[in-house]
Amino acid sequence: MKLLLDNGADINVVTTAKTRALHCAAFNGHCGVIEELLNSKANIHAKNIVKNTPLHDAAFGGHTNAVKMLLDKGADVNIVNKNNRTALHIAAQEGHCGVKEELLNSKANIHAKDIGKNTYLHYAAFGGHTNAVKMLLDNGADVNIVNENNQTALHIAAQDGHCGVIEELLNSKANIHAKDIGKTRLYTMQHLEDIQMQ
Repeated sequence: MKLLLDNGADINVVTTAKTRALHCAAFNGHCGVIEELLNSKANIHAKNIVKNTPLHDAAFGGHTNAVKMLLDKGADVNIVNKNNRTALHIAAQEGHCGVKEELLNSKANIHAKDIGKNTYLHYAAFGGHTNAVKMLLDNGADVNIVNENNQTALHIAAQDGHCGVIEELLNSKANIHAKDIGKTRLYTMQHLEDIQMQ
């Protein structure tokens, strides 16, 4: 990379998806390349076609060191993509605890909501990531926060049968009587009973 940059390579050239070299380096966790690109004044907040920044891409890949480097170099921990998702939404969905820890240590907004009003806790519950759910709850996530369908993380975990997540949420005082928009409390209760019987 250094040889290319030293010979005048354009660090801001984009693909048809508006992806730049820094996005690719972050997605693949190549910290040496990230450092070279940033030292050559690559735009740390460049957005691709879905408005993901290099920080989003590093979080998706689970590359804790790349995330830390980008944050240390000034990446905005709460920057959002076109679906109003931060890097922490992505890390929670993918279950990358090391990345989540780094983002939380950098003051990521624990209650940020995406376009559907889903929080990190909703994403972690959907993915069945018990350790991620515990980490978020330990860092102050609201166990009973609802999305646009009035669903809590417990609704989502129950629908998908994620027993470990359900147990963690219940231990944190999740409201077992909460009702969402499309399904009654009885539906969720039936799912919980079915799971307990397995």
